[in-house]
Amino acid sequence: MFLGVGAVVLGLLAVLGVRPAAAGDTSRPIEVRNPLKLPASLPADRTSMTPVDANYSYKPTLAMLPNGELVLMAFYWSGSYSEGAYHEWSTMWRSTDYGKSWATGVRAKRTDGQDLAGREHWLTAIDDGTEHGILFTTAAIMPRDSANPQPKTWRSSINRSTDGGVTWQQIWLPTTWWEISRNVVEMPDGKLQFGMSADPSDPSDPSTYNDVWFTSTDKGLNWTAGPKITPLPSYVNFQGTSIPYNGGGGFFVEAYTHRDTKGNLRQFVRNGPGNPMYPMDANPPGGTDEIDRTLMTTSADGGTTWSTLQDIGDYGQHYTRVTRLKDGRLLMTFTQRGITEPFGLRAILSYDDGKTWDFGRDQIILDDNTPSGWTSGGGFGNTIQLPDGSLISAYSYPTTAAGYQYPRTKVVRWSLPSDSPEPSTTGAVGCRGVVPN
Repeated sequence: MFLGVGAVVLGLLAVLGVRPAAAGDTSRPIEVRNPLKLPASLPADRTSMTPVDANYSYKPTLAMLPNGELVLMAFYWSGSYSEGAYHEWSTMWRSTDYGKSWATGVRAKRTDGQDLAGREHWLTAIDDGTEHGILFTTAAIMPRDSANPQPKTWRSSINRSTDGGVTWQQIWLPTTWWEISRNVVEMPDGKLQFGMSADPSDPSDPSTYNDVWFTSTDKGLNWTAGPKITPLPSYVNFQGTSIPYNGGGGFFVEAYTHRDTKGNLRQFVRNGPGNPMYPMDANPPGGTDEIDRTLMTTSADGGTTWSTLQDIGDYGQHYTRVTRLKDGRLLMTFTQRGITEPFGLRAILSYDDGKTWDFGRDQIILDDNTPSGWTSGGGFGNTIQLPDGSLISAYSYPTTAAGYQYPRTKVVRWSLPSDSPEPSTTGAVGCRGVVPN
């Protein structure tokens, strides 16, 4: 039986322990754009990072340890990007009550006096049977960061912690490899892998691409680079012409990889303007990387070969991350970083193990903090499902019109109806789903 919208919302408010939202309340509901299977709003508890908001923190990532503790990481910086001394580091917050309250943030360190260096860390938690599991981040470091082990070069690292992120082992990867995928994937046989790309000498020539998996058979203590992935997947443009892969910097540049219930890998690839695979019509927008979009491809052999790339979503939508819910649905969290306001974190559902995604209906607006006319500078976060079935998402958003000087990190606790109608067949890969304001 499918409950009415009012009953669903009131029931979910009771589950979360929050009251119906009043004007300006931090528990104001979450808007659902163009609802079809979901109600027009969802109950929410928009918790700040107590005891104070996480000011000046950018691009958060969230994980839950095997013992139920939530950890959240976001990065900070000091100095000027264009001149003088410059350094980026991260802060971690912890919650032992599933995000209702948070301990004061602590600077992430390898050991005392040594920061866990780099930017845009993305957390992956692996349950190895221990209390804290194994926590990984993938990250890159700016060429002029004062902590860069090889100044004036881009470097990437894979970082490992067995104490829940209190201390870290930072492994700098070879200098010829600098673009790293966002997450670590656990395969059915227990091995772990992440992707790395080197800049091609000629982006229009597929033979110059150098994209490989790094694989570990000892839970991330050691990593081995595999053979070059070839061929890379082709792409059929809006004119119906099949073109070779041309991703600019490489196949794993800010890519996210999800493993489905059959063991297939589904990769979400970021793609920007100026690239032959970017236009979805005759008049694509122009701009910076805030209008980048996402492509999707699938591998049935562990990442050796890939299906033809498919368009998903619209311009300005990237930073994809996928969570499997207890009822089998997949939740994709992504950032609307440009083009369609409000900018910030959003989510949609897949009912067929990630084969198709409908961006045109039931788009969940998790973060609506960026005023109209401002640049985004936000989103980026992900969503975790809690033991009671409710959800928690982290995001950052700008506090100035320029977007990047003083971002702020927050979390929102929310829920989805557990009883939904059968999925429609209207939402397919390739449906751009531009949702009206």
